[in-house]
Amino acid sequence: MGLTKTGKILTLQTANTGWNTLWNGGATSAVSYTSAQNIPFAFKFNDADVSTYTVGNYGTVTFDAVGTPSVKPSAFSNVSLPSSDIPDNSVCVLGIQPISVASGSTTYQSAVMTKTFGTAPNRQHWIWFNFYGQPDNIKQGWTYWAVVLEEGTNNIHIVDMKTLPVEGGNLISANVKISAGIQIDNSTAYSACRFSKFSGTASFSKYLRCF
Repeated sequence: MGLTKTGKILTLQTANTGWNTLWNGGATSAVSYTSAQNIPFAFKFNDADVSTYTVGNYGTVTFDAVGTPSVKPSAFSNVSLPSSDIPDNSVCVLGIQPISVASGSTTYQSAVMTKTFGTAPNRQHWIWFNFYGQPDNIKQGWTYWAVVLEEGTNNIHIVDMKTLPVEGGNLISANVKISAGIQIDNSTAYSACRFSKFSGTASFSKYLRCF
């Protein structure tokens, strides 16, 4: 989807082709988790082998959780890391909020989607937070983020894909405020570059990349 100069929503019919939807919902959605998903190749997180991940619809990817994670924030917000409200072993893009936007007879809602690109041994597995908002900062606009797992290197990419701030049907000058990084446990976290609201001091730069 895109936006004209007058704020009209444009739909790209093939934009989501080949993506698997794990969750979708609108502005009234509650904080929740998906079921566990298999990582489609061998991968290490924090130098340990991991084989599954669980996605929080509020912006987390948690590795090798046993069942549904037992902790979660009470609301969609860009909490500072580390936090006791975030599961251990999580990649975080906090501050995004599900939204609902009506255009004609269609209502667009937020979604969590996945897709694997490339061929072995050089694949990337994308976990896409599609069409989210942050009303306090980008008003009626939307933002797209992704967490990408990379085969062979064990790199984790946090990708700021696109943000369109909108008010009254027009583009405005504004941006989201995101707490992005990795949480090992509720006392250890690592900042992800420029977009983080972050209280930790260490670095995870060997494996963490942000764009």
